[in-house]
Amino acid sequence: MGSQQQFVGTPVQIKTTIGEDIQGELFCYDVLNGCNAVILREDLKNGFCNYVFAKTNIIKDVKALGPAPSREPEALPAIDIQLLTHREEQALRNQQRNRMQIGVGVTRQAQEIFDRLRQTMQCDWQDTSILVMKTVLISKPYRPEDCTQVKELDNPQQLDRVKKVLAGEREKLARKEKEKEKKNSSGSGMSSPAPS
Repeated sequence: MGSQQQFVGTPVQIKTTIGEDIQGELFCYDVLNGCNAVILREDLKNGFCNYVFAKTNIIKDVKALGPAPSREPEALPAIDIQLLTHREEQALRNQQRNRMQIGVGVTRQAQEIFDRLRQTMQCDWQDTSILVMKTVLISKPYRPEDCTQVKELDNPQQLDRVKKVLAGEREKLARKEKEKEKKNSSGSGMSSPAPS
């Protein structure tokens, strides 16, 4: 067993400079090659485990809770790099898709309109305007009369459909806002008895 690996597997307790106590099995450490960190492994009762990464500059004290194991550390399982690359690419695509669903520099109401339209039609933000089905652009303040056709429509009724759905969603949002105001005004104001 090499000197770098002689303590791997030892149960330890680390006290940090901020007063935190961390316990676990020493999984690996690098204090010579620039990383300056230790990783502890904590086995959980459900068969899983947690890993805690601690930079050496936050470690105040290290205490061994038992002897170093006399066995060689278990070999790490093989990693499917191709699968990891595929997962990373998929996560980046999902993140990009989700980022395109959040308007930048728009009001809360504009985002609500976008979210409601997106439930039934493909929508994307184009600056502060909503592009619906890549053919209809809804500009501020997002009313039916703010809808314009941006390219030739295969279906001429598509613009009318977007206007109609937008009008319906705006009505729903207005009703929701009125109910909220009514609830807030009736709940916050205390009524006093009328003078007799």
